[in-house]
Amino acid sequence: MAMIIAQVIIITPLIASITHQAMRELWAEYHDLLISLSTSPRQRVTILIWDGRRTLMTAALAGFGHAIGEVGAIMIVGDNIDHTTRVLTTATLLRPAKVILPLPWDWALFSSRSLWWSI
Repeated sequence: MAMIIAQVIIITPLIASITHQAMRELWAEYHDLLISLSTSPRQRVTILIWDGRRTLMTAALAGFGHAIGEVGAIMIVGDNIDHTTRVLTTATLLRPAKVILPLPWDWALFSSRSLWWSI
């Protein structure tokens, strides 16, 4: 549970910053139009979310990428307890270590495959 809380604390400012910037730019662009059309606050929010959906998706994906890439916080809080907690990068590195590969190019081929198989 502590690992999840640490990740949420790390990615929340990133997602909030991107989302705030996108909504602020859209509001500056649509403010006069939405006020002149006498839209309700709920309609305004719906329109802003709909028109900013690509930027909101970018914010979500940036947060996801940051959380996946952040191993340090998980390792500090949750450690790497064998068969209990395992980070994706640690699992990817430990899995090929169990296999004996005869040629160097086999290592590159195997490590790229193991990344996709472990997901």
